[in-house]
Amino acid sequence: MDHTGRHLGRLYEVVWGWICPGLCLLLVIVSITPPFGKLDVMDALSSKPNRLFSLLDDSSWMDHCFTAHRCHGCDVLGSESGDGQSVLGQFGRLLSRCEKSGDTQNLWLNLSDGFIGGGRKFWDGSGGSNGALDHFTEEHAKGNFYPLVVKLGTITPAGADVYSYAPDEDKMVKDPLLAKHLEHWGIDVMKMEKTDKTLAEMQVDLNLNYDWSKICESGDKPLVRLRGPGLVGLKNLGQSCYMNSSVQLLLALPEVKQRYLDADLKIRASAPAEVQNDLLSQVTKLVSGLNGPRYAPPLKDGDDEEDPRFAIQPQMFRSLIGRGHAEFSTARQQDAAEFVQYFLEQIARFERSALGTRLAGDSSTTSLFEFAVEERLQESSGQNRVKYSKVQQNMLGLPVKLDDAENLQEVTAFRAAKDKDEQEAKKPKTEGEPEEPKPVIPLSSCLARFGAPEDGVQFRGSSASKTSRLATMPRYLLVQLQRYYVDEKWCPAKLDCKVPMPETLNLEHLRGRGLQPGEEPVPEEADAPPAAAGPQPDDMIVATLVSMDIGENAAKRASLAVGNSNAEAAIAWFFEHNTDPDINDPVSATGGAGGAAESGGDAPDPEAVSMLCSMGFAQSHVLAALKSCMNSAERAADWLFSHSDDLDGAVASLGGQSTAGASALPKDYDDGVGEYTLVGFVSHIGKHTSHGHYVCHMRRGEGGSWVIFDDSKVAQSEAPPLDLGYIYLYRRK
Repeated sequence: MDHTGRHLGRLYEVVWGWICPGLCLLLVIVSITPPFGKLDVMDALSSKPNRLFSLLDDSSWMDHCFTAHRCHGCDVLGSESGDGQSVLGQFGRLLSRCEKSGDTQNLWLNLSDGFIGGGRKFWDGSGGSNGALDHFTEEHAKGNFYPLVVKLGTITPAGADVYSYAPDEDKMVKDPLLAKHLEHWGIDVMKMEKTDKTLAEMQVDLNLNYDWSKICESGDKPLVRLRGPGLVGLKNLGQSCYMNSSVQLLLALPEVKQRYLDADLKIRASAPAEVQNDLLSQVTKLVSGLNGPRYAPPLKDGDDEEDPRFAIQPQMFRSLIGRGHAEFSTARQQDAAEFVQYFLEQIARFERSALGTRLAGDSSTTSLFEFAVEERLQESSGQNRVKYSKVQQNMLGLPVKLDDAENLQEVTAFRAAKDKDEQEAKKPKTEGEPEEPKPVIPLSSCLARFGAPEDGVQFRGSSASKTSRLATMPRYLLVQLQRYYVDEKWCPAKLDCKVPMPETLNLEHLRGRGLQPGEEPVPEEADAPPAAAGPQPDDMIVATLVSMDIGENAAKRASLAVGNSNAEAAIAWFFEHNTDPDINDPVSATGGAGGAAESGGDAPDPEAVSMLCSMGFAQSHVLAALKSCMNSAERAADWLFSHSDDLDGAVASLGGQSTAGASALPKDYDDGVGEYTLVGFVSHIGKHTSHGHYVCHMRRGEGGSWVIFDDSKVAQSEAPPLDLGYIYLYRRK
């Protein structure tokens, strides 16, 4: 905003940068928000790729920087009297130290009076000397209001870190007149280069050190390195720790390992010419490398941990597994839980067509983790009847809420005291002050929230209560502690807490029992009520089209086809479809176009079958797709293209489904007594969902010792952090 309070607009620019390191081509689009400007990005493009990824990661740490209210009216002492030259001399002498403490790092220049002071101390004792903030407070007490400061060492032609100490801002801001303000102090931004870390980079460093020592067990005592079959690391390819940890967790299971080792020769012999496109071949290669002698020679003193001979570089696997996915195809950090589920989905698709030929057995690897969740809906009014249904899952998500913390009172009291210091006195933390206690949330509270009734669920036009139970207990149970949430600013965040997880777990108290004596089920015929009235055409859009001599029925169809968005879109749709044979037919009462596409009947539209077959799809595939999609040609086409890599398997999975396309459950689950032992877990280090680091801990055999897999590093785990994990893997006894 300017001094009148008007929005000046946010400063963004799109940069298209093409680079070709080796044979790789990269297109970069960047939104420019100081201190990350065009020159920073293009400089990164010409340096190492890791520098580029670091730059982009740093920028996502920045809060949205708004233009400072007082940037246009910033009082610069000496601006009229010419005292700027004398201050410049002072600036030149004191450039390397804080005028209060003598610190030479993390220095900030006050844009009003030229004072140079140390940066603010963080609440954990890190940061600067607090000299710049103390100076602002002292001057404010004298009646001088000098809120804007710029961090020395971050000044470049593209901008710099600018902070406002004004009570109504107290955050990073933009100064559109920064170059002019710095020129007064003899600083030519066009000649400046970055020599110090920005606040975003400092935040990334703090994030990477967060809980690192405990989760990675990097204490004073070095961990004992391990190497051998089953003890091989995976090289980090750049933000690939989420993939490495997930792969180590899943491929180490005896059933998975043995299946692919036994089929190794058969899979390799039957691999297609373009083996880089065959997921079975890539998984086989990974399993063989992780458990074979190639990357596991005897450990010797002096071996370099970074030696590529001792770790697998899963470049081809990463390229294939992420191909076509909006997130996993990028070099950004990802959610490990999402990747685990995505990997299981992909491996199931490839295995389905290989069962009995390239792979032994009659079920996919995913079946080891699949289980049924029993959902019970009870009407909130009337006869209180119940409806039981089952949905398939491969991961048990448990809610983690701060309100369930055993030490909630201690945590809230500490945070209130810290907020008071920061907001009122802005007092820096001194040596010896206690650290913030982590909330300790018992697992029993998380399980109770999973099984608690959920009120207000909409069921057939009325309110109902839903309760979830485990209908089956899988051989391997993946448990996700849902630490990630959306904060009050609608930004993703992570709940920093401890959830002590037991090494043995009994879940029989959560087993679903189905319909109980005395319960009245909802009649099955009630599951198919008459079709409700669909959307109706917008009267204004219809009137507009009719005024252009377009028939009323055609106008209604056009309005519905564009979702009643606007007349322009409806007109465009009409001119594209004005030759359709049914363009002037009446619109059905449900708001659709009528005919076979809307009726949902068993007989498909011959024209739709012919059209889809002309696209190269087999008639059997087309008929199955139309039946699954209520005879909608458009939806059927989408379905066929989305399953084009394995249409036979996809059509087979549709067998026995209703015409509504409801997901059918497998006939048999690997069920047993719900008593489990912990075999491994994945932990996330960091305060932010899209940053940080993942590591994997695995137990070596029943009752064996723990091993930590930290990308290419493999070591014996002395104190596995069972209370800081994110994804836990339990084996049924």
